[in-house]
Amino acid sequence: MTDDQLQAVALRFAQLRDFLIGRGIRLVVVTNQLKDKFYPEYLPYPVRRAGNHRRFDEFREMMHAIPGIIYVDSTEILEPIKARRLIFHKTDLHWNDPAAAEVARILVNRIAALEGRKQPFWRSPLKTTIRELSGSDAIFMPLFYPPKEQSLFLDKTFPAQPYSYETVKTPFEYIMRMTRPNEALLPPVLLCGDSFS
Repeated sequence: MTDDQLQAVALRFAQLRDFLIGRGIRLVVVTNQLKDKFYPEYLPYPVRRAGNHRRFDEFREMMHAIPGIIYVDSTEILEPIKARRLIFHKTDLHWNDPAAAEVARILVNRIAALEGRKQPFWRSPLKTTIRELSGSDAIFMPLFYPPKEQSLFLDKTFPAQPYSYETVKTPFEYIMRMTRPNEALLPPVLLCGDSFS
């Protein structure tokens, strides 16, 4: 993307912020980078040689600079964690559950702080477990049998909340709704995102 195109994307977020503020809604933006950002040493040599400069990092800087947006930068959260444990599956595109939960914990606490809730609002301990996985990346490898890995997941340490699930609700692929409001939870939150959500 050119500088102008990158600025235009950031400007759209500022416009969305203003649109929502006019309706009494706060905009929270969470950005996620893929595993090649965190593990470039596993990329083919020609890609590694190109260096670690990314336009997306410039976009992150722009997002940090936009006032009135609650910006949760998962790269800043995950960089120190990757020194202690894997944050992505090896055979799948996605981050693993413990990494996602670390970002969710920061997000929940930020929203709770805006609502004047006692901190930390996230009170569920994160307990990891190891399970076998053969993810979506493995499915597309030209091998007779997809490789498997021992990957990190979470043991459930929090109570399940009842929800309904609707598929193919244009323009969305699916919609999940909490079906029983609970005073102990955060106020209504609309989360729009991709499979990282």
